Amino acid sequence: MSIWRDRDFSLVIAVLLLGFLAFPITTFWISLYMQEIKHYSALPVAVHMLPMAIMGIIVNIIAGLIMHRVSNTLLMLLGATSYVGSFLLMGLQHSDSSYWAFIFPGLILAVVGADFEFCVANMYVMSSLPPEQQSIAGGIFQTVTKLCVAIGMGISTAIFDAVQARGTATSGYFKDDPIEPYSATFLYSAGIAALGIPLCAFLRIGAQGHGGDGKKGRDHEKV
Repeated sequence: MSIWRDRDFSLVIAVLLLGFLAFPITTFWISLYMQEIKHYSALPVAVHMLPMAIMGIIVNIIAGLIMHRVSNTLLMLLGATSYVGSFLLMGLQHSDSSYWAFIFPGLILAVVGADFEFCVANMYVMSSLPPEQQSIAGGIFQTVTKLCVAIGMGISTAIFDAVQARGTATSGYFKDDPIEPYSATFLYSAGIAALGIPLCAFLRIGAQGHGGDGKKGRDHEKV
């Protein structure tokens, strides 16, 4: 359990956990929304989700170029903030809202959040922890990302069912709009991802390959 004494590792895992309680869940519900509310078939849904794949390639390239130049704490904060912006955009749309105004930028921001957080966490495990802890840290890293998908799906499904059971709203922001149950899951995602933002304030991860990270690993080896 000594690995949890590394404050930065514990915080990185916590922020990553909160993000993965939301990100994969949102991609599922936005796809289902397009099928059930927009009545798109499988191919149009895939086309509308394509920006995520394209942006994923771009963001990973950018991350690879800047992680050794920019504070990784800042990248984690940017990732958490991007998540919140993404899920709020999706959660505040109406069923007749423009794809380009809400879903498209939401998908872009979601990928920015996921890739920056994943890359920083992955690189911290591989390069900043002492060698004898890297394998268990990698196992924790992979377990957290997979387990959070299952937990997040269970929570979001319960929220969706509860809102859907009330029927279509007769007043308020979602009056007569069938999107309300889907929006509830997106707003859940925004709330859970937002919890990661204050945690980033306690991170002390510099640029990869510079400053304290490498020294930190060597100090752990001496303990």
